[in-house]
Parts: sequence; structure tokens; C-alpha cells
Amino acid sequence: MVGTPPQSVMDMLALDGFATFLMVTVLVGMALVVIYSIEYIKRVGDHRSEYYDALLRVRTDGDWQSWLLFFLTGVRETAVRATTQAREIMRIREEYRQKVAGRPKALALVDEVLRAPYMTVAEAQRLLKVTNPTARAAVQTLVDAGLLEEVGGRKWRRLYVARPVMDALRSPMEAL
Repeated sequence: MVGTPPQSVMDMLALDGFATFLMVTVLVGMALVVIYSIEYIKRVGDHRSEYYDALLRVRTDGDWQSWLLFFLTGVRETAVRATTQAREIMRIREEYRQKVAGRPKALALVDEVLRAPYMTVAEAQRLLKVTNPTARAAVQTLVDAGLLEEVGGRKWRRLYVARPVMDALRSPMEAL
């Protein structure tokens, strides 16, 4: 019927697809603001009072600009750290792919180690779909190249870690 008011929120949203899109976009944006703010404060305890001061000024003076500037600074710093980290991981990938270029199974394992920096021979065997001796040889190639190192000193189900990858993952956080 023409002129009948909407009976629910869903009816209202159904009236205009763009309004729905806009509302969802605003809600997602607000959620991201909260998430980034919390993450930034958690990572950088020194900025906690600065954040709360800016938030108080929003409440008391309507000063959104200071709070937004604080938030965007955090987003920028987080993005710079993530970019630095990604570049370092890509550099590591290329370095070790060149080092093991003549060994196809080890070469395939390089990308797997970048996804999950801890590896066992059994995991390599499963990922590469090869026999245990072939997987062991691929892992040993990465050990010899310096990408993997054994940790824990176990005789069976030895665990290897990609130390350069772990260092790249940690270094932006340590810069805080």
C-alpha cells in the first residue's frame, strides 16, 4: 500500500538499497575506529593518556579533530609497520628462493615456511606430498641455507623454526 509507514527496521532498510549500504558502511567504519583505537592503545601504552585526553575533549568541547588526528596517527603508524614487515618478509622470500633455486621441493617449502614459520619433517611431507626422506632433504636444504634452524633438540619429530621470518614478524613490534 502506498503511504503505509514501515513496520520494522528491516522494512525501512528495504526501502532504499543505498541507505542500507550507507548505514552498514558507517557501522563498519565505527567498529574499525574502535578496534584500531584499542589496538593502538594496547600496543603503545605511552599514548593511553593522550587518547583519553582527546576523548575527553570530544565529550566536553566537541573537539573531534584532536581525537581523529590521534586515531589517524595510530592508523598511519600501524600501516607503516605493516608495510615494513611485508617488505622484509618479501625480501626474505626472494633471498631464500634464490639460495635454493635448484632444489624444487625446498623451493616449494620456502613459501610454506613463510605462512607458518614452525615446521616438522612430517608437516613438510604432508605439504609437499612426498616421502619422508624427500621431505627431510627439503628441510635440510632450508637448514643449510639458513632459513630454518632446529629448536628443542628432540630426536623424533624435530621442530624447526624460520628464525629470519620470526625476526621480521617481531621487529616492527619491538620498534614500539
